[in-house]
Amino acid sequence: MNLETSPSKTRRWLRALALASVISAFALIILGGIVRVTGSGMGCGGDWPLCDGQLLPAATSEDIIEWSHRWVAAAIVGPLIIATAIVAWIAFRRDHWLTRSAAAAVILLLLQGGLGGVTVLTELPGAIVAAHLALAQALLGCLILILVAAYRRPTPTTAAPTASSAAAAPVNPAPTTARPTATLPPHPPSPPARYPRLTALSAAAAYLLILSGALVTATPGALPACPDWPLCNGWTLPFDHLPAVNMFHRIVAALLGILLLYTLHRGLRRPDQNRAA
Repeated sequence: MNLETSPSKTRRWLRALALASVISAFALIILGGIVRVTGSGMGCGGDWPLCDGQLLPAATSEDIIEWSHRWVAAAIVGPLIIATAIVAWIAFRRDHWLTRSAAAAVILLLLQGGLGGVTVLTELPGAIVAAHLALAQALLGCLILILVAAYRRPTPTTAAPTASSAAAAPVNPAPTTARPTATLPPHPPSPPARYPRLTALSAAAAYLLILSGALVTATPGALPACPDWPLCNGWTLPFDHLPAVNMFHRIVAALLGILLLYTLHRGLRRPDQNRAA
């Protein structure tokens, strides 16, 4: 049975759980951004995991926004990731892409939850807020990898000869006389697959762009340090600390744009490797 065209029930469960995990984690990141821009990070008064010392928050907008972020993380995202990991470990334990990615997702989930508590208890220092976002993006990337593997990778199986194939194979084939043919030179080795490395480099650059943007917003005074664009106070490369943080984010964005255009160019010119032989 071809698993890609007729997936098993367990495979369908894994795909559904992985897709729900990706969507919920992405929604949680957006909700965390809402907490950040509305200034609701201390809405629960610096308490964690409770809110103002209570299980349910007070009826203020800051409390509700901050508590919603915690509730989605604890009641939706966490159970979905754990359920996805359990299905991957039990039903697809021979597929290392799934099992290792699932283990990494659970570890990142635990670290993210602990760092979220540290962020609140230390009253939102910029470096910890940036690290909290970095872990969130890494967790989302890990969940996307699980989702892609669930859809694109077949279950590892050990092919065993069937009775029909054994019967069809000749036991003692009659010797045949063939004309000698010239020995062809061996094919040259195929060049290394550079395009996957290029896409991985683009993903790493995009991750760096997100982190540099978080560093700008988490560093007091870095955002208004460069009021003009694309230069910074009339200079391209400032040497002061705050303008340098701002310009670093801009330089990473420019380099990422060039890299993405080159990656797209190489992808469009890449020969089709899925042609039938």
